[in-house]
Amino acid sequence: MIGRSFVLGLLLAGAGLTAVASAAERCVECVTAGAASVTVQVPPGAPPAGYGGMKRRLAFPDIFDRYPHAFWFSPSTGVRDPLTTRALVLETGTTRLAWVTFDLVAVDGTFVRALEAQLARVGVPRSTLLVSASHTHSGPGAFMDSRLMGLVAVDRFDSRVRDALVASAVTAIQRADRARAPALAASASVTAPPVTASRLGKALDHEIVVLKLTKADGAPLALLWNFAIHGTMLSAADLRLSGDVMGVASARLEETLGVPALFVNGAVGDVSPARHGEVAMVDRSDAGRVGAGGLGASAPGTGHDTEDLPAHGRAPRGGGLARAVLR
Repeated sequence: MIGRSFVLGLLLAGAGLTAVASAAERCVECVTAGAASVTVQVPPGAPPAGYGGMKRRLAFPDIFDRYPHAFWFSPSTGVRDPLTTRALVLETGTTRLAWVTFDLVAVDGTFVRALEAQLARVGVPRSTLLVSASHTHSGPGAFMDSRLMGLVAVDRFDSRVRDALVASAVTAIQRADRARAPALAASASVTAPPVTASRLGKALDHEIVVLKLTKADGAPLALLWNFAIHGTMLSAADLRLSGDVMGVASARLEETLGVPALFVNGAVGDVSPARHGEVAMVDRSDAGRVGAGGLGASAPGTGHDTEDLPAHGRAPRGGGLARAVLR
């Protein structure tokens, strides 16, 4: 089972951050934080985006409108695992940040502006907005208003698909904002197990960076993790929508912690999963180990302490999640 490796690491991480919270002291400009996740309901048959080869393409463009949301590429045949939009909102007295992550191959400026416009339209307070795509190659397409990208990888623009994605982000940000509470933060950097391979035979970045936020009493509030890996564990021949390996890993983290786990991809370049296919997706030696490596399942000596981040309280130097990862 993919989840077993996560449980040990997350219990260790949670124990360490409880210690951070108990040692906290009040600060003048406190940080409040809230997080939420929303399952995306994209229109049925939205094409999967990411692979541009013939395995995903229609034999002929859909000039006769046989498919309501696909034109260059084959429509999806269902959903392998739920597509999820996650949001983290942080606020101090003077600064407000909203970070939203999508199970998408990429986002562009037009997409971000559409999200900003909808947030303003429904009255969400203005924030510094960060938008991250996981780079799954099995997320929905047709959301990007670019003829070139539509032809190459994501299919012709369909406003109904983009609207569904934007709506999920607005809802996630609103829920995260309502859930804000005084927060503590701690970070860790650890070495991942060998779950990636370079397409060019070059050196790999094995670092997983983890940011965990808790309430003042140590209860988990959100997790954000960063790792460089292509979302190509599932093949181009698989037409089901999926968050791929990073989506599966984040879901397992959420099952254990009970809070949103936002994935942010690294310098992915030529970095592919070391294994591919459905078996690899459910095998904890791959998908499970990605998450476990960042949360306590790595061997002693592979983690690197980092200073705890300024939050509602200030923790002892070197404490928190970073130290717990080494246990």
